Amino acid sequence: MSAIPLQISEKLRENNLAFAYRGRMNGDAIGSLLQLAESRLKAMQPVQKRKKNVLNVLIEGMQNMYYHGRVNQNLLSELLPTEYGMVGFGYENDAVTVYTCNLASHEQKLKLENNISKLNALNKTELHQLYLETLDKGGLSPEGGAGLGLIRMRRESGNPLLAHFEPISESIFVFCLTIVVDQVQTPMIASTAS
Repeated sequence: MSAIPLQISEKLRENNLAFAYRGRMNGDAIGSLLQLAESRLKAMQPVQKRKKNVLNVLIEGMQNMYYHGRVNQNLLSELLPTEYGMVGFGYENDAVTVYTCNLASHEQKLKLENNISKLNALNKTELHQLYLETLDKGGLSPEGGAGLGLIRMRRESGNPLLAHFEPISESIFVFCLTIVVDQVQTPMIASTAS
């Protein structure tokens, strides 16, 4: 299981590591980590135009780690003695790359793969419409979210969400998400079906 966090750490180092955290995620940690991340972003002068977008992506990633890490930890207590999550970002070529990792069940993996594929195929107008529809539906999932996290990360970054799942067991995976936040927002275009 430790191979993926090490690979992510290597990518962060290659991309001018600015911020990284691995471990338990709770409400207090989110507040403290966001303050630290914001101070690191302030020091990165070229990033100022997209600082708000990066922070919003980080907030969504940390909330996913908090909600889903808690739920899935119960399934994995024998394999991992503590809650697992990782978040970080690096800067390269006028873009900030945000990385998040948290535990996911097999069922969540299938759902995430499907949802991310659908989100990545939407253009800006379609994504905005989906965002409004999801807001209108309201309601919380069993994990405590309203299903807006991935949509918000996709909207804030303007880029596709890149997902990787590393198996820990037959039923538990480490879900790693990579989100690139460009200085100049990449136009979002719908993909064409082959």
